[in-house]
Amino acid sequence: MDRIFAYGSLLNKATWSFNADIELVRADGWVRQWRQIVQTDKGIICALTISPSSKSSIDGILLEVSDSVGRILNKREVGYNKTKIPASRILQSVQGKIDVSLKIPAITYTASKSTIGWATKKAPILLSYIDVVAKGYFDLFGLEGAKNFFNTTQGWNLPILNDRDKPLYPRAVQLNTEFLELVDQQILLHA
Repeated sequence: MDRIFAYGSLLNKATWSFNADIELVRADGWVRQWRQIVQTDKGIICALTISPSSKSSIDGILLEVSDSVGRILNKREVGYNKTKIPASRILQSVQGKIDVSLKIPAITYTASKSTIGWATKKAPILLSYIDVVAKGYFDLFGLEGAKNFFNTTQGWNLPILNDRDKPLYPRAVQLNTEFLELVDQQILLHA
């Protein structure tokens, strides 16, 4: 059984089809950044990662998954390193389904030395990817949680490719106009 701290697209349950117990949590000492350069079959993009930061905390989910699901996630998160988060760095549990007080570290996925880099015009952030992550935060943490995703992520001033009409992100989801306008407003606010 693995405990995985997720902070990006894994928050959107529409992007996965496995069974997992989840707990809404906050991780202390991390900042979310657009700094993971990924080669996909549709080109080079920039994805989310997290980096240590003594002045920041981020919301996410703690997943308890079987070894077989862990292997699925390892394939999905290609190009990332598996990084341990000490149990002491998980600040709070919202739902109480998973005992986060246990002294069991979580695993998370972070950019490797060979893939870390800020978004560029040649490796942009995909708007369809932002939509997926923002919707995951909205569904789990509500409107304030979605806004907090934007507040606690660095790199909104970097190149973003509007691919909504023809999504390049492989796990893109259909969203209503009102939600897409919220995403657009938050990007402008934080750019």
